[in-house]
Amino acid sequence: MSSASKAGSDVLTRTAAIELGKRGIRVNSLSPGLMTDTHLFGPNKMPEAFKRRPYLQPDDIIPTAVWLASDAASDVTGIVLSANLFNTEGEAGIRARIAAADRGWSYRSGLTQRPA
Repeated sequence: MSSASKAGSDVLTRTAAIELGKRGIRVNSLSPGLMTDTHLFGPNKMPEAFKRRPYLQPDDIIPTAVWLASDAASDVTGIVLSANLFNTEGEAGIRARIAAADRGWSYRSGLTQRPA
């Protein structure tokens, strides 16, 4: 179910960016990248397998959100941006991935090749 809702969110982001871009409105989606402890399983009941994985805290997502809302990203629209990827690669890395997307690649939390 999670995969289907994520795919729907990704498509909604791209479609809204195309439609609203005509009015000068940017639409992007911010993904935490790695799992944040949202208490989905209940307070302090995250399964041990998940606890062993590193995950982002809400404060880790702030730099990505601030960049997306800033003038520095005024030309960025229609992407699903991973906060973890932004924190790791920074603006230059993200822009390189966006440029690669224009050359036959598709951007989604990382790069995956478009189907032929």
